[in-house]
Amino acid sequence: GSSFVNGAPRGWAPECESKIAMEAKKRETWPIKQRQNAEYLARHPRPPMTEKERKKRLLKIQLFRRQDLMLCEQFLYNDPRDARWQWDVDKTRQFLDEQATLVDDVKKKKLTTREDLGLPLPPTDLKLNAMAKIQRSSAAQASKEKEKQEKAVEKGSKPSGKMQKGKQGEPDLTNVDLDFMNYKGLVMTRRQKAQFAQRAQRAAKQAKKKR
Repeated sequence: GSSFVNGAPRGWAPECESKIAMEAKKRETWPIKQRQNAEYLARHPRPPMTEKERKKRLLKIQLFRRQDLMLCEQFLYNDPRDARWQWDVDKTRQFLDEQATLVDDVKKKKLTTREDLGLPLPPTDLKLNAMAKIQRSSAAQASKEKEKQEKAVEKGSKPSGKMQKGKQGEPDLTNVDLDFMNYKGLVMTRRQKAQFAQRAQRAAKQAKKKR
C-alpha cells in the first residue's frame, strides 16, 4: 500500500511537475463557447420580429383597416370634400396637437401612426378645407408683418408691436397664454377663464402702482 499515493507511483509527487506543463494543459473555455455561439447563430439566425411583436403590429394594422372601411362606407353616396363633412379649423388644430404629442422616441415607438406601421394614406381626408384656411391665414399674417416691417424701415423707426411703457422696451407677455390657446383653438374651462381674469387684474394693479 505504500507504493502508491492517490494512484501515483513511488517517488512521484504532484508538486514536482513543472509550471510550464501545467499552464499548457489549461484550456480556456470562454472563447470556445463564444465561437460556438457565433457559429450557431450563423446557422440559425434569429427572426427579425418576435411572435409577440408580429401580433401587435397586425392588430394595429387591422384597427387602421377597420377605420378605413368605416370611412369608405360612410361616404359611399356622399362627397367627403363638401363643407358639410369637412372639419372646422379648431377641431383640426386640436387633432394636430394631439398627434404631435403622440410622437415617441425611435427606441420607444408605440406604433400609433401610419408612418410607424408603413401604411398608406387614408382613403379620404376631412381636414382639407381647414388646412387650406390655416395656410391662407398664416400666409396673410406673414405678408402683413412683412408690410409693417417695410413701412417701419421706410419711416426710420423700429417695427411696431405691443411694447411695454418701460425703459427696457420688452414685449408684453401678460396674455401670451391666452393668445396661444386662441390660436390653437383650445377651449378653456371656467376655472381657467377665472385664473386668466385674476392674472389680468393683478397685472393692471401692478401697472397702476408703477405709474
